[in-house]
Amino acid sequence: MDISATFDKYPELCSVFSFKKLQTYIDLINLLRPKLEMIKPSHQLGPPDSLSVSVHEFLKASFAMSDHMGKLAWQEFRLLAWNTPFLDEREEEAAVRRHLKLLMVHGLPREISAFISFLINRVLTNTVYRCL
Repeated sequence: MDISATFDKYPELCSVFSFKKLQTYIDLINLLRPKLEMIKPSHQLGPPDSLSVSVHEFLKASFAMSDHMGKLAWQEFRLLAWNTPFLDEREEEAAVRRHLKLLMVHGLPREISAFISFLINRVLTNTVYRCL
């Protein structure tokens, strides 16, 4: 995927996504991947065609973007995000730590709170076990 071509085609995405924010978007999609896997048909490879309302609202709030921009971001970046998984558990844990504020502030008030709590608990548990 050519990110520059996407920004050329949809310059309005530049108002929301710097390259750093795009990396955050990719991280959040990967953190939510198990939840997203549950909403797509089992025979479908790759990401779901659309997001659940709760995940869509979480991402909108996380990036302070409109409904239209949230849908456009998923349309344009879903394959990039899906094809850029975490390399290992430590990379995933680092992403949880990096984005803890977004997860807490925008994830917990939405219907994905149980999943967010699970992610945070798993990271804390793994950290404690490594310290023993």
